[in-house]
Amino acid sequence: MVFWAALGMVMAGLGAWVMLRWALADVPHWMPRRPDGVSPGRAAVLWGSFYVFLGATTGCVGWLAWQCVRQRRLLLDAMLCIGYTVSFWLSPIAQYGTRMVHFNVYLPSTTSWGPFIPGWHSELAERQNDSVVAGWTGYPLMIGMIWMVAALMHLLFLRRNPGLSGPRFVLAAFAVTYVVDVIVESAFILLGHYGYVNSMAELAIMPDHWYRFPLYEYLAVALFWVGTPYLVRHYGGAPVFHGSERLPPQLRTPARLLAIIGLVTICTLVSLVSFRAFNLIGTPHPATDLPGYLR
Repeated sequence: MVFWAALGMVMAGLGAWVMLRWALADVPHWMPRRPDGVSPGRAAVLWGSFYVFLGATTGCVGWLAWQCVRQRRLLLDAMLCIGYTVSFWLSPIAQYGTRMVHFNVYLPSTTSWGPFIPGWHSELAERQNDSVVAGWTGYPLMIGMIWMVAALMHLLFLRRNPGLSGPRFVLAAFAVTYVVDVIVESAFILLGHYGYVNSMAELAIMPDHWYRFPLYEYLAVALFWVGTPYLVRHYGGAPVFHGSERLPPQLRTPARLLAIIGLVTICTLVSLVSFRAFNLIGTPHPATDLPGYLR
């Protein structure tokens, strides 16, 4: 408990420092919007899905806020949502060295704060951006993926076998998380919000196109980014909360929140680093049909 809470405090502090330096720096903060290759039909799809995803994030956050006020306590789901929100500053790690993800430059996006992360470097950093809906608000929306995993786990396994536990439960949870991530990310990719345009061709579906699906990325999400937080949620925070019951009541909730922030940020960091590791091991394979709004 102490370890995770201390880690959460450090990661939240480091993130605040990085984002504050970026916000106060004399650099452009909004990426110029480019309509290259965006037809009226594509524009309607992009803006429509933009507001749907933005509304989904607002709905998730609003629901959690209402539940916390109604129950007069900070719920575990709210802690997880806060943890994901805090971890968004790690997003540029996926772009370390070379660009791996191209976010849409037709929809609102900000310039990358990667140069303000200690030790970070990348080619053409001034051209890298972070999407408002797929990047910034996409992080708190991760709690929605955990809810989807929980619902599918109940529907597919726990309803008929409520005593499922141990390795079988963990394997089932990771399998369901993989499927959920494929569904959610495929929607973002096919709608044109971003694309994995530089990945290992050997481990990707449709590797020659901008709408490729890197299988190793889905695996990292299933194991770490969503799978591990789901397991922590399923077991009520244990073992991350172990020992918190010995704290004074007024410190218990803040300590648990910091512990969840520590866990989620580490899960996010491990996932992003694994993306880069796979690309460094394999041969980068840029897409040849990259649309103008993803350049």
